Amino acid sequence: MFGCLGVPHVRDHGVLLDFSINGGVTWMPLAEMFFEHYRKPGFVNILLPATAQVVGVRLRWWQPKHDGAERADWALDNIFVSGSGLPTKATVTFSQPGNLLDQLLSDAPAGNPDIDMMPVLGPWMFWDGCHLEAFCSSPGPVLLCGQQGNHDVMLTSHDVIPNTDWIVQLKIVVACLADEDDPVHLQLSTDYGESWEYVQRQCLSTDPTCSGKTALPSAFFPTESWRRATFIIPPSFAGRPIRVRLLQSPGTTHWAIDDFYMGPACGTLCSDHGDCWNGYCICDATYTGDNCSDSSTTMVQLLYIFIGISFTGCT
Repeated sequence: MFGCLGVPHVRDHGVLLDFSINGGVTWMPLAEMFFEHYRKPGFVNILLPATAQVVGVRLRWWQPKHDGAERADWALDNIFVSGSGLPTKATVTFSQPGNLLDQLLSDAPAGNPDIDMMPVLGPWMFWDGCHLEAFCSSPGPVLLCGQQGNHDVMLTSHDVIPNTDWIVQLKIVVACLADEDDPVHLQLSTDYGESWEYVQRQCLSTDPTCSGKTALPSAFFPTESWRRATFIIPPSFAGRPIRVRLLQSPGTTHWAIDDFYMGPACGTLCSDHGDCWNGYCICDATYTGDNCSDSSTTMVQLLYIFIGISFTGCT
């Protein structure tokens, strides 16, 4: 971010990122962060070249010129340098080997300040503007994000390698009862955050690449209650590292997620009456069966009907 106190006005007020592999004796340029692109806080993703992926590499951010104290100022936060993409990385990072599973203690006591954030947020690389709190009639703490004014709010996962039958599933509510209209976008990246696209892109019947199917992009607009959303990860992404993010730009209103899962799909996607976990369905209350397609409420209603009938002439 640039220009919180004094706005930059020449190119030399930008910030350069260099790297060194010889203890800082010589430096090589990696990226230029031009101030015009960062008038408000934002996320920057830079892929390290092979020459910088060595033990002992150093990084430096520096500004060639400034106009004195509190002029052309800039700030950094949440610097993360890491490599990922191997299946063993996913096994170490995520709650279940090979999967991204984040069940956010929705059945825990609400308002418990002693809940440890780290196990809950283990699958996530960045969670700026998010914390655990009950929201929108949730039975316990959920991951509540947003309401950061003009700042973007982004929840970004670590990388994981999906197979051809993987899905992304989550429960989400945006704004709840507030009068807001800023959506939350579910996107994925295959280049370690350099570029992003929707997990489910928009398809129109007139688009020849959509095979006559129609679909809305994986974006969530304000609702008054929680909803479960399930998206199939396109088979073209199988076998290579991907990361996902939930983005609200700007983060002007609250939104929350619970029971986030990325892993093998379940049969019939649990009929939209249950959560998928490692290929098995955890059914909602009143639903049963391997794919949550059987409803116990139907049997109860039939029982009430028969109880109310009077039979005569039978022995």
